[in-house]
Amino acid sequence: MLKQWIHQIRHHPEHYGTAFWKYQLSGQVLDLFIEAPYHLDKVSYRRGVVKIGMVLQALSAKFQENKCCYLIQSFPSLEDSRHVASIRVVKSKDQQKDRNIESCKADSTAISKIHKMVEYASENELKMLKVEASDLPDNLINHSESRSWYALCSEYNNPFTWLKVGYWQEMAHQLFRLSGSEDNRLFMTDFPDSIEQEILKGVGKLHIVHILIAIPR
Repeated sequence: MLKQWIHQIRHHPEHYGTAFWKYQLSGQVLDLFIEAPYHLDKVSYRRGVVKIGMVLQALSAKFQENKCCYLIQSFPSLEDSRHVASIRVVKSKDQQKDRNIESCKADSTAISKIHKMVEYASENELKMLKVEASDLPDNLINHSESRSWYALCSEYNNPFTWLKVGYWQEMAHQLFRLSGSEDNRLFMTDFPDSIEQEILKGVGKLHIVHILIAIPR
């Protein structure tokens, strides 16, 4: 089961950034590691951890769909920075932390989707804040027509936060992927330099911007 799902994920290398991570499967436990030498570069390490967060979210959705119980353990640390997380099959639902994957189900309106995205951000100690087109970086101004812009932010900037950014990013992609129409697809731009505090006009100096999101109106 886990082997089949992780192989399906690996078939989408660009979306899941498979160059940045590898896995080790032992029985019912899947461990996820940052590939060498990406763990030595702060920007690449951050990107790899975000991608692993996306993988964990995708696997969580698979577990939910198949009514299986699971447990995620995340432990990026200075002692072993490459070993980011594990996900395992568990026997009892009491051991499973509810990740509210139900929020990823399709909905018919952009407002409903935005509400779910804001709610899921909050559950993961993130904030999704509205950004005016006039506050966008110059290279994104041309993409601003017929879209509402938001910034995914946090007060903290560490590997545990980056995992949560990955959870949220994959949830949002799942939500809009179910829409079926290319016109309704989500546009995101990453801020890899959020290793250093990235300030975006209109968001506030206390927030670190991780992703800019454009949502079709």
